[in-house]
Amino acid sequence: MDRHDTLIRWKEAVGDYSDKALTQAAQALSRLTGETVTVENASIEIVNPDKAFQIVQNKADSLTIIKHSIDGKIAGDILLVISTDQTNILIEHVMTQGSLGGVDDEVRNSVLGELGNVVSSSYITVMGDSFSTILLPTVPQMLYIQKADDIGKLLGNGEHSYDYALMLENDFFVGDDRVRIYFLFLISREPGDVFSSELS
Repeated sequence: MDRHDTLIRWKEAVGDYSDKALTQAAQALSRLTGETVTVENASIEIVNPDKAFQIVQNKADSLTIIKHSIDGKIAGDILLVISTDQTNILIEHVMTQGSLGGVDDEVRNSVLGELGNVVSSSYITVMGDSFSTILLPTVPQMLYIQKADDIGKLLGNGEHSYDYALMLENDFFVGDDRVRIYFLFLISREPGDVFSSELS
């Protein structure tokens, strides 16, 4: 089985698990905000990483990226990408549940780190389940990207040599607000033999 066919099979496998992941992510956001959260318009694509970056950058003038690097049998980086405007909406919903004080940079990063952990963990668990393995994420890193920025360069794309991006596009409804979150799993060349063995 060649790499392309293997990744297509992985896309199908992830699709089988995606409803579970989205339900868990919505439940995690609901606990964090104290509000009802639903999710709609889920889509799954496997694309060239540069194309994935172009797609998300065309959606807004500025983006917030919550990044986890993944260790284990499958190496890569996981990104949650949200427009800055919608990031602010999420922070407002979370802030109503606690007494975090003013939204300075430290508070903002703290809230985003928690958002990244609760939402990413739902996806990461499902990614691991689809390969019958455990994916080990790093502590989240925050990146603030402008439309003209080179995301690949800022992520160190040359160092990681991403081959593919598994991209999930989802609309989360938090109260009366819609927040579009892109989930990108950037895959390095290293796990090619793992794909074949796990999906055979």
